[in-house]
Amino acid sequence: APERWEALRFRFHPAARALAFAHPAASLWAAHQGEGEPAPPEVWAPEEALIVRPHAEVEVRRLPEGGYALARALRDGLSLGEAAAPLLQAGGDPGPHLVGLIQAGAFCAFA
Repeated sequence: APERWEALRFRFHPAARALAFAHPAASLWAAHQGEGEPAPPEVWAPEEALIVRPHAEVEVRRLPEGGYALARALRDGLSLGEAAAPLLQAGGDPGPHLVGLIQAGAFCAFA
């Protein structure tokens, strides 16, 4: 029921990781995928990323601001309401972050 969504807890897939890097690791990884000469990142700055392996293929997604904190809180067992509270207090919307995590296959169960 929608009124109980705040109590929802997600279980991260064993092959999913939310990581924070001191360098543009996700952009560097993306630049080296496919054919052709890799281009250097436009901005050399820290990045946060979600790494998943759907169907044994490694996928790296750069997380938008607030996405890493939400993913880590959910991974650490906080309810959706608890995990989303800091983002909501900062004026953010946890919806797009949650949709991205689900689309990426970051979760294997919820309760």
